[in-house]
Amino acid sequence: MPRQVEIVGKFLGEKIAFENGETRTIIALIAPEDGGAEITIKGEAAAGELKPGIEYRFYGHKVNHWKHGEQFAFASYVVQEPATSEGVVAYLQQCEGIGPATAWAMWEEFGPRAVEVLRSDPTAVASRIHRFSLEKARKASDFLSAFASVERAKIDLIGLLNGRGFPKKTIERAIQTWGSAAAGIIKRDPHYLMRFRGCGFLGTDKMYCEIGRPPGRLKRQALCAWHAIARDRDGHTWFPLQQGHQAIRASIAGADPRPEKAMELAVRSE
Repeated sequence: MPRQVEIVGKFLGEKIAFENGETRTIIALIAPEDGGAEITIKGEAAAGELKPGIEYRFYGHKVNHWKHGEQFAFASYVVQEPATSEGVVAYLQQCEGIGPATAWAMWEEFGPRAVEVLRSDPTAVASRIHRFSLEKARKASDFLSAFASVERAKIDLIGLLNGRGFPKKTIERAIQTWGSAAAGIIKRDPHYLMRFRGCGFLGTDKMYCEIGRPPGRLKRQALCAWHAIARDRDGHTWFPLQQGHQAIRASIAGADPRPEKAMELAVRSE
């Protein structure tokens, strides 16, 4: 699997979009932040999720298409908080109650700090922007604060899960399930990822060990026993207790195996 890299660019719009079941793949154009030639990107995105004029940080790798030439295949992306006038104005218009005129007024008043000021001090913005009520300012502030925390979580998850072979949708599903706390929850125990399709015990357990979690934890021992039994495809309804014990000792090795207590935990946890 190619090593992921990142590119930053302003989304210009979709060229093609095609759907296959729940998956929607787009081919689109971005203008890179360095001012170079437009870049063709390809990846999964819901309709309207990527907004023209907004700058994004895309994570993926370059590919060469036999017909369309070089493309950047992205696996995930986050919003890049903008500094240019056009970027700030487009970014602010994601908030309910902020149209182009209001967004430009905020830029004129606060410049590149407009997003930061609205997020942290909605009262100041409402007092200085004509016809922008305190209620609207507070709603926009709440939206931007929540948006920023989720974006930070997304960046953390990209760093945490990059190159580990989990499905592309894992980051999105983790944020839908745990919100901005997702990265912290997974760092504490990657086995939580097993609730998502394509995240099995072997992959999550490998990650668990690689990030330095305690190998002898009782919950992990119980999962090792469960996995050894679950992968048996001989059609048995009952399994000897010793089979679970052997799996635990083989997987835990010198990290204080406690097969009896682990099996008790597995049974209690169903």
